[in-house]
Amino acid sequence: MKKKTIVFVQNIEYPQQGAVDIFYYSKYLSKYEDIKVKVIVSKINENISNKNLEIIELGKINYFLFIIKSFFIIKRINKNEKIDYVYFFAQNPFSVLLQFFVKYLLNIKTIYDVVSGPIGKGIIPFISKITIKLGVYFSYKYVVLDKGLIEKLNLSKNKNHEIIPMGYDEEIFIENKNINLFNKKQNKIIFTYIGTLNIERNLDIFIQAFIENIKINNNIKLYFIGSGTGEERLKNISKNYLDKNIFFLGKKEHREIPGYINSSDILVSYIPKIVYFEYQPPTKLIEYVACNKPVIVTNTIAQSEIMSGYEFLIHRDDFESTIEKIQYFIENIEDLKKNNYSELVEKFSWEKLVGKIVNLL
Repeated sequence: MKKKTIVFVQNIEYPQQGAVDIFYYSKYLSKYEDIKVKVIVSKINENISNKNLEIIELGKINYFLFIIKSFFIIKRINKNEKIDYVYFFAQNPFSVLLQFFVKYLLNIKTIYDVVSGPIGKGIIPFISKITIKLGVYFSYKYVVLDKGLIEKLNLSKNKNHEIIPMGYDEEIFIENKNINLFNKKQNKIIFTYIGTLNIERNLDIFIQAFIENIKINNNIKLYFIGSGTGEERLKNISKNYLDKNIFFLGKKEHREIPGYINSSDILVSYIPKIVYFEYQPPTKLIEYVACNKPVIVTNTIAQSEIMSGYEFLIHRDDFESTIEKIQYFIENIEDLKKNNYSELVEKFSWEKLVGKIVNLL
């Protein structure tokens, strides 16, 4: 029986924090004996190649050169073994241009992944929205994170598509189950936020609310793992508590993240209630509950659906309710640790989610 060949294309590192879906899609698809997977990326951080998986590194080049090189690699692969699908992630216009050439010049079916909706207003979000529309239009099938994005972006419901949220990888979490990276002392409660520190995340509210709780209870600590445009502002807000109660650790490798999750008492999934963020359940939220950790969660549409039934939601995206929720977690931490998320976790394993991609092929 001839194997189906699927090629993933994304101008990122493999894997890269905040863009792990290409890594897990390729990892678990390659376990199917009748599927051959090839991945074109800019840099390989972790090479998991096997008999069904080939990772092709193009180097750190600009997006235009990446697209040109990718086209000729896809053309060569298709000549040698006939590609069934090319899978695209990016909202970059150059990526849609490559998708156009692959479809009409090479006559290969494409799948387009609507990674997220455009954030904010102005020319760049407008271009992103047009790019998404074109990506879906040129695709044979498309993938979206949440059904709400289909409505919000007015995407075609008639075209074949799958709703595939972000997931977690059971294998690497088992490896890091008993690790302690914070040298935690007795009676200290560790809060950890992992992800981008960009200004639009509105983390000012959370860090100010946390400082109010430090004034009441000095046994709490907050760690930030990640970087972004709002990092210096957050450091300035917390300057009186830096390296005492509040710590900025910078970016960490993807495989290090489970260790930090397991070393924490409470995790923070603080997503602002902004258009399109509403429909994006972050990967980290699923990873947190996979480690059976209590999570402070803002009540975006996507996060509320996932965490329905748990007393974790900040019901109003404001300063006072955030103070109250942090205090609630401090006072009830032992009870919160007893929650069981096994049914929720099983639903979001990468291995299970990748089965939905198989349905598209």
